[in-house]
Amino acid sequence: MNFVGQSVTVEKFSFEPETHIYRLGSTRIHGVTEVLRGLGIIDYKWAVERDLMRGSAVHLACKFVAENRLDWASVDAGILGYVEAYRHFLEKEKFIPQILEKPMHNNLYLFGSTPDQIGLLYGKDSIVEIKTGAAPKWVGLQTAAQSLCYAPDSWMKVKRFCLELSVDGDYKLIPLTDVNDGSIFLSMLAAYTWMKNNGI
Repeated sequence: MNFVGQSVTVEKFSFEPETHIYRLGSTRIHGVTEVLRGLGIIDYKWAVERDLMRGSAVHLACKFVAENRLDWASVDAGILGYVEAYRHFLEKEKFIPQILEKPMHNNLYLFGSTPDQIGLLYGKDSIVEIKTGAAPKWVGLQTAAQSLCYAPDSWMKVKRFCLELSVDGDYKLIPLTDVNDGSIFLSMLAAYTWMKNNGI
């Protein structure tokens, strides 16, 4: 409750893309990927650097396609099939992208996230997480956390999908429907925060 004459300080949210650090005012808050990696759910130990670079390039190209400003002649042959798969997805599923790779945060649980794409899919508010390989088991937790940032009071109403893009130009759209994903992520966030607070 606010009283007349009472001032309320609203901390500014910020994101540092070079270090992938989220802040609320001067306070560093955890990111979704940081939490999942910190607990060993996401393990890039065996990932090949070129595959990680490919994923970043594909995500950027898909963002440009969604914004209708991709110079197709500039697309590297090594990722062209993935980008064409994304274009086919847009054309066939009639997805309308509205928010593209925008950092956001949950002000109650104090964590940040950058969803790949948010928009209308089949007429519903939807989060679409893009992967250039098979959908990992943790993508449900990732998208639930993103939903908690995007629509904290109604996150369960947001539809969640993993979009698998293939090098041959095909795609697979996977609905993510486990209602426990959000509470499981928040439990992980609590565990990770406890670890960091105790120097573990």
